[in-house]
Amino acid sequence: MVEQSNITGVDVLLGSRLIPENIVRNQPDQLEGVLLQINGHKEAIPIEHRVADGHVSSITQNSSINLAWRSALVHVVYARAWLDETSTKEQQKLAKHITKQVEILQIMTGDCQLDAYMNEVDPNEPD
Repeated sequence: MVEQSNITGVDVLLGSRLIPENIVRNQPDQLEGVLLQINGHKEAIPIEHRVADGHVSSITQNSSINLAWRSALVHVVYARAWLDETSTKEQQKLAKHITKQVEILQIMTGDCQLDAYMNEVDPNEPD
């Protein structure tokens, strides 16, 4: 028998980046190091998944609203959740941590500006 629950949502904040195929193929060791670094927190919710097989980048038509999807091979999401009773101070600390973790992904790419899936952008990161 499944226990009844009344969960209608969770408190969570996340940030993400679409990693271009050229970074995955040309900097695999650096990417691996960065993923290990951001996954190091025991309460983190890291998600890395492959988003395309590369075929979309060979299509000449503009087929997406976010052009980063055309070259992305991996989508990395970093999230942290908290309980309702978590203090505002602790929530702010978690928010800063998420921003720092997402910055690690950006630093890895040097001058290449990474994009994010629109509704998975860290709302606290600078423009």
